[in-house]
Amino acid sequence: MVQYLPDDYLERVYAAWLGKIIGVRLGAPVEGWSPSEIQNMYGDRQGYLVDYQMFAADDDINGPVYILSALDRFGYGDNLTSEKIGKHWLDVIADHQGFLWWGGYGRSTEQTAYENLLHGIAAPRSGSSAQNGSDVAEQIGGQIFIDGWGMIAAGNPALAAEYARKAAAVSHDGNGIYGACFIAACVAAAAVAKSVEQIVEEGLGVIPNECDYACMVRDMQKFHAEHPAQWKDALQYLLDTYGYQHYQGACHIIPNSAVIVLALLYGQGDFDRTIIICNQCGYDTDCNVGNVGAIMGMFVGLTGINYDRWRTQINDLQVGSSAIGARNILDIPSLSLWTARHGYMIERGTIPNEFPSFDVALALQFGFDFPGATHGFTVSANTPERLEYTICHDDAMGHERMGALKIVTRRAFRGKEVYVDRRTYFRPKDFHDCRYDPWFSSQVYAGQTVSASVFLPESCSGCKVAIYAVAAETGKSYAQGWVELTENEWTTLRYVIPEEAGCVESIGVMLCPEKRMNTIWLDDVRVAGTPAYRLEFAKQGTDVWHVNRKIPGQLTVCKGMAKLEGEVLSLSGADRAMVLTGWDILQGGIQCVIHNSCSINGSYADFQRER
Repeated sequence: MVQYLPDDYLERVYAAWLGKIIGVRLGAPVEGWSPSEIQNMYGDRQGYLVDYQMFAADDDINGPVYILSALDRFGYGDNLTSEKIGKHWLDVIADHQGFLWWGGYGRSTEQTAYENLLHGIAAPRSGSSAQNGSDVAEQIGGQIFIDGWGMIAAGNPALAAEYARKAAAVSHDGNGIYGACFIAACVAAAAVAKSVEQIVEEGLGVIPNECDYACMVRDMQKFHAEHPAQWKDALQYLLDTYGYQHYQGACHIIPNSAVIVLALLYGQGDFDRTIIICNQCGYDTDCNVGNVGAIMGMFVGLTGINYDRWRTQINDLQVGSSAIGARNILDIPSLSLWTARHGYMIERGTIPNEFPSFDVALALQFGFDFPGATHGFTVSANTPERLEYTICHDDAMGHERMGALKIVTRRAFRGKEVYVDRRTYFRPKDFHDCRYDPWFSSQVYAGQTVSASVFLPESCSGCKVAIYAVAAETGKSYAQGWVELTENEWTTLRYVIPEEAGCVESIGVMLCPEKRMNTIWLDDVRVAGTPAYRLEFAKQGTDVWHVNRKIPGQLTVCKGMAKLEGEVLSLSGADRAMVLTGWDILQGGIQCVIHNSCSINGSYADFQRER
């Protein structure tokens, strides 16, 4: 058996996902802008352009995450086909809501493919030039959804391209597929490559030598070889030679691919320089910088990504807008572990013994195994003055494995609680905007057990701790009784969330310190068990994302329309309306699935997550 995954595979996958998300977040504010518009507004800014309250869902993240989850259903190799991935589209994408750019049939390549699939035109016919014409089939989506296939085959560009070809064929053809193969191969090659020039060559090696895509790449390589120091001259050459004016469609793949190649070559192997150049080139910035970020993240690893500049604002969280509400809260370390599990299974058919604990039967699990990982935890306090604190990863401490979350608080008042928690449910008020229509079901419910391990050093004696949960429907907090921590020991806490808590919006630990300055370490936060929960429509309310998008709380509307009228959920649709809530039918759990063409005459729907 040939083993191609690098020794530091886990961390490189994490860095690749971080790079992808960083790139999308950096490019999103200037999507579609020209280079001069970006320069006039932001100059040569070296960090994020917008300080997002919380970055909402984006198609460039949706595609790589949720389409890759076809592996959970269909397996690997020949078992996974374009036709099966196309079927998976119909399960993870809500009808004309979120996930994709719904720009119109015959204009949006992904919408065109989706509607073909919906009407019985199976993949790969659904994305073919024969069905849709080459102008539609060769748009940018062939490569923006594809990074994950390079991650599962890190070190094996040919295999990455094989998977990418199957996935891209659902919606694309021709250069659209070649772009998918090129980007996936570049991501895979970056795990073991010695230079960015080698990465680009590996990408060329998986596509036809004379296709338009390959000719463009070699031309940009030639210009770089002749003008290695002048990226802005290369940009002008690109705009003149491969600009939008030469191609049909809403967002053709070739001009944007040229930007990616330019940024890789002129970025000189530096993560910051590469993604900033890519963003300053304009065109479809979130797509291009996202692809470049994934490649460069895989190439430089975690140490090559500036933590304060890029990672602190993300805090290991990204949301999506698939049809499955609980899966739309993405925890990047867990996403990385899930991705790497598939990579190991494809390469060797088993998971290494040293692989971090990752139990797919658990609802949530935060082990802080990756360097810098925070899993979205934050700190707040019930104090009369503003709490001063730091929260950071510490790779020198850990409960079962090395790696824990270190929390240092200053100006804490005796007898006043300090909260260290993680959100498990979101609403519109939590976001900067509502791009790509995110929606959510909670990840945690009453009846489930939350466990966590806490370490208290000798210098911070006299601290009590308790696990707590905040109810989403009432805002009320529920907590176990206080536990006195023993100095210089890990204390493991367990708490069953009471039934009256219902849907939970956050979980964590609260501290009651005796001293003004305290330090604790948190590790192995886990949620397990079957919910004991009844969804009562009268308590849900309606989430108003914008004037034309008002969604009953906890529901994703997969088909038709849904409206709350007191205790009645009213559904309507030309075919049949369908809404989902709860966990994940694709992972073996059970959701509440409601479908009807009239009102439901009742105040609740029961559901349980079972295995």
